[in-house]
Amino acid sequence: MYNLPPPTQEQLDIYSAIEGCSGSSLAVDAKAGTGKTTTIIGCEAAFPRSSRLLAFNKDAADNLSNKLAAINSPFKASTFHSLGFGILRERVRGIKSDLYRVRVLKDKLRLEGAWKSYADLIDAYMTAGCGLPDFVAKAPTLFDLVGLQDIQVPEELSIKEFVANADKILKAMLEDNSSCTFSEMLYKPLYLAQQYKWNLREYSHLIVDEAQDVSPLRMALMKAMAPNAIAVGDPDQAIYGFAGSTAFAFSALVKDYNMAVYPLSVSWRCSQAVIAEACSIIGPNIFAAPGAAIGAVNTIEFNDFHPEELPTGDAVICRTNAPLFKLAIRLLKTRTPFVYKGDAVERILYLMRKFQKEASGVFGFMDQLDMWREQQEKQFQGRRGILARIADQYECIADLVASEQSVQDAIALVERILKSTYGLTLTTIHRAKGQEYDNVWLIRPDQIPAPWVDEDNEVDMAEERNCHYVAVTRAKNVFTYVDGKF
Repeated sequence: MYNLPPPTQEQLDIYSAIEGCSGSSLAVDAKAGTGKTTTIIGCEAAFPRSSRLLAFNKDAADNLSNKLAAINSPFKASTFHSLGFGILRERVRGIKSDLYRVRVLKDKLRLEGAWKSYADLIDAYMTAGCGLPDFVAKAPTLFDLVGLQDIQVPEELSIKEFVANADKILKAMLEDNSSCTFSEMLYKPLYLAQQYKWNLREYSHLIVDEAQDVSPLRMALMKAMAPNAIAVGDPDQAIYGFAGSTAFAFSALVKDYNMAVYPLSVSWRCSQAVIAEACSIIGPNIFAAPGAAIGAVNTIEFNDFHPEELPTGDAVICRTNAPLFKLAIRLLKTRTPFVYKGDAVERILYLMRKFQKEASGVFGFMDQLDMWREQQEKQFQGRRGILARIADQYECIADLVASEQSVQDAIALVERILKSTYGLTLTTIHRAKGQEYDNVWLIRPDQIPAPWVDEDNEVDMAEERNCHYVAVTRAKNVFTYVDGKF
């Protein structure tokens, strides 16, 4: 059984509001650690019976479904992709999921370049809703998406050639309904509904967990499926702009559905000091629970930072990957166990193996690395996000190779990072979202906002502020800023 704690007044207010929302929509602004999942489970009996519960990813959906099953609820949670694929299976005979569909079509069309690059670009296209009526005027072009989403362009192709090839694959995908990729599960129901005048309305309400991360495409699918919604999330934790959402997705839902907003503001996770720091970032919208530990927020210099001595329950967090990568190498050399959560190591390892095949010795390897950087910088001139990523990768590889006896020794160290499975957690802020740790250490706090962010861009700066808030609220007890480079 799932044992629910006694409800707070805020939770009782939310329950009453849901019970009375048969023909309307509402939102729950659930701050970090405030018992969002417990609240959803506790309100289950008030959900309209003709509603469906949606979670952001499969793990979250499974977690909610298991807890609902423990209280004998008829509701199950599913993902948006499961919802979309269900629509396709009902209306398109024999359609199957095929994660390698882009590779098959690319080979069939005899196009040059790595299929994964094409898949990434087409995924970005569909996630942005390009080609659908509601998005035509504001959606970026395929060419723009290459830069906006940091797509890896195959080295043997110009951007123009790459985009032209991607367009051919995309047209083939839209004409062929025998299978679908992950991104098509969201895109194709709306695309085919447009083509064949389908009526997709099936529910009175969609109950959406992590509503701050709803992309415009997901919102369009919501509007097509149900006239009302119950949105649960924290607008100050919206940090997935790269995945198609925006920092203002929650407020867009509230406005679109004319929702009344109910607060869930008492954090049962964080100490008093951590909550005070969170309030300094987002305003007085989150409160420490009665009896919460005092905790602390500190600032230290990097020379006084000793990660080798930190316990397993702590986490070292960073906005960007390069500082975490360097720290991982340091911990390997001191035989300190750790878990690395970031998205750069696989790419670095790929590049290092590639350069090693094309060169002889350290000097030849470095020549290949320098040529790669020059080619990338020329190709993506003026695109700050991509150039920052290139600089990050170059710095990681160059520093590592310079510190080792051979290129193979350097590659072996990177391979060991991927094999590290326990110990202190090293994580980017994006990978830390949804997690909690006893104590959190933020290295390179000067990289919030990230180096590539335009400080005049309101949306990007709001997301960077949210990243700061997410980092702080991962800490249950003590949060520490670690100033300085290493």
